[in-house]
Amino acid sequence: MKSLMPRIQTCRTSNVRVPHPSRLGLLRWVGSTKLRRAGYSYLRFELILLVLGLSCALSRAQSPTSGDDPIAQNLFAPELVMQYHEEIALSDTQSKTIKEAIGKAQAKFLDMQWESQSETEKLVQLLKAKPVDETAVLAQLDRVLALEREIKKTQISLLVRIKNALTDAQQAKLMELRRRP
Repeated sequence: MKSLMPRIQTCRTSNVRVPHPSRLGLLRWVGSTKLRRAGYSYLRFELILLVLGLSCALSRAQSPTSGDDPIAQNLFAPELVMQYHEEIALSDTQSKTIKEAIGKAQAKFLDMQWESQSETEKLVQLLKAKPVDETAVLAQLDRVLALEREIKKTQISLLVRIKNALTDAQQAKLMELRRRP
């Protein structure tokens, strides 16, 4: 008898360990009587996949340091700049500019995180209804995804501001320091 337990894999876009949808083992069992009696349904299964997908997307937006990501390779995370501020000879003016950009972004992230959590909860409530109003769910999903887009846009904006505050020599030094193990 085959186990219904999913194999856990690391999400390709982040270091978060989540069950990959193709490995869930539930794909061929969703319509089975056993799972319907246990309370599983296509809708719940799709909700689980949606939450896992959003988790990977959020992780990706919050940690743009992947070696395979061409965008992340050309930008510098605030943590990297702070870690090597002495090695790159970061001036007081540059430090102040970067700190201000981080402060503004963090305030915006906090607001968007609260709003995202609220909108996601509304989506969950819509999905709990019987029957589910597909039009309302899709409209609410659009609101959640718009917030996700805004979070990513703010993240990239912060990283661009940090890069623009650095000289070419500092950027080259950070790229070299980032490659070190």
